[in-house]
Amino acid sequence: MTIALPDPSLLRGYLERQGWMLEPIDDEDYSLYVREVGAYGEFELLVPRDLATSGAEGFVDQALRTLSDINERPIATIAEEVRGLGYDLFDAALPDSSEFRGSIPLKVADSLLHQTRTLMYSAAYAEFEAVASSKPGPSAHDYAEACRFAHTFEGSFGFRVMSYVGPQPERRLEQPNSPAPPARRIVQRIAVGLQAIREAVEVAEPSPIVRAASRGLNAESCFVLARLLDRSEADRVTFDFTFSPAWTLPEDMVGRKPVMLKTGAVKLIREAGNQLRAKPPETVATVSGRVVELASPYAPDDLLHPGGREIGVRWASDDFGDVTVRLRLTPVAYAEALEAHRRGRDVTVTGVVEPSRGGYRVASVVSFRTL
Repeated sequence: MTIALPDPSLLRGYLERQGWMLEPIDDEDYSLYVREVGAYGEFELLVPRDLATSGAEGFVDQALRTLSDINERPIATIAEEVRGLGYDLFDAALPDSSEFRGSIPLKVADSLLHQTRTLMYSAAYAEFEAVASSKPGPSAHDYAEACRFAHTFEGSFGFRVMSYVGPQPERRLEQPNSPAPPARRIVQRIAVGLQAIREAVEVAEPSPIVRAASRGLNAESCFVLARLLDRSEADRVTFDFTFSPAWTLPEDMVGRKPVMLKTGAVKLIREAGNQLRAKPPETVATVSGRVVELASPYAPDDLLHPGGREIGVRWASDDFGDVTVRLRLTPVAYAEALEAHRRGRDVTVTGVVEPSRGGYRVASVVSFRTL
């Protein structure tokens, strides 16, 4: 049987999690991992930088065979575990019926699958819209279609959605972590939204869901989740997440516990959806970054003209992603922005961030300064 070889970056992560030690060698194309295995003595594995490296496939195959022998498990199982490190997992579990354990009516299963797929799509749409993509629909559809449905698990009737995030690109120690891929931010949105629903249930009002919408569930996601709960024919559904170790999680998401929602929360979730549909949430934020756009309908040398002037600031935000935020400045502040752009310095501005023409802008600017 031919085994699909996993990405070497994921294999390195797997070895490190299994206690293998990285030893320094004078070879940029390979990494050496060493581990002492009881009576078998010391094992060494060479792992290529990527599958394009000369001889890479043979070394990855040998590593899988060695791991299979040491752990006394099939090679295919080891390869699947390694590939699994490249996925974020989203689990939903219904309580098991005492009469029909491990099964649910077909109509419920069909509804759960449909609503889950729609939830992944609507969360993706919200994420792509937040980063000012001009046409988030096709991208969101492609993401939802690429997700995988995994087998159920024991103890309840459950289903698992696998969202591929892949390995993080190789980097030097002095380089910062790469920004999280869209697939990671989409699953984080669902996790943040579910946590907000739990908080909303505790206070018996939808405001926590509405406040978290900029990085959580949008209106459509609320309605989809309400339908999922309403049609589950169960008194509760428990949601949980397992995030790939290949990408760093924000500190406020580390160690989060599963979220159990009773179907009685449906009314509250729909109320939040109605509020979000009526008026998108306002977000007061401090935007920091480089000035990447300068625009003015007035003469460039007439900096004292009373009319406002617009700039664009490239902002790496945990809530909105990597976006260009536009804002209108007074002539004096515009002169500061012009100088910051010329010298390559960052600026910071505080105000209300709101959607505008497929992107974002800062309204009601409170402060502006050069860093």
